[in-house]
Amino acid sequence: MIKTTKPTILLLMAAMAMLWMQSCESDVLDISESFTYENEFTVYSTDTVSTIVQTVDMAAQSSIINEYGNKIKSIEVTGVTYWLVMHQGSDDQKIVEAHLQVSDLSDQGIATIATVTDVNLSQMVDNPQNLPVQQGGIDRMEELIKNSPHSFKLTYTNACNEAPLDFTVKFRYTIKMTASPLK
Repeated sequence: MIKTTKPTILLLMAAMAMLWMQSCESDVLDISESFTYENEFTVYSTDTVSTIVQTVDMAAQSSIINEYGNKIKSIEVTGVTYWLVMHQGSDDQKIVEAHLQVSDLSDQGIATIATVTDVNLSQMVDNPQNLPVQQGGIDRMEELIKNSPHSFKLTYTNACNEAPLDFTVKFRYTIKMTASPLK
């Protein structure tokens, strides 16, 4: 039979507590911050269809991403809204179908963030709406924001019922970043 003393038991308990605290310590010290990122696509075409590609450097767009960079543990896009800031067209002009897509800088891993159909343009002016997103596209965007170089491409493609096209659509992303200062 092994005889244990009170100091031995206390040392064992202290060692277990230290291991437990060490495993939890990084989560306790995590920093979470939320921020918004907005971008606009100015659509001008004599045709009924258009495609616009933008390159986004989130480290340049967000001081939070710039500050935490390689210490980022997770990125979560918690909401996306969209609206028009300008529309020059008839009251009956509509988006027949539009797609917002994300990819890396070399156009690899293209994923659809959202598709909208049958949207009256004049009713969207200064009228923010929740964008019905597709989780696969949001997941891809989160991955590209999280990992260096924290950059990606956004592609906005739309087809309308009449030309010319002359409007500006704005997207606002609400983003939560969690980083570990120990990383």
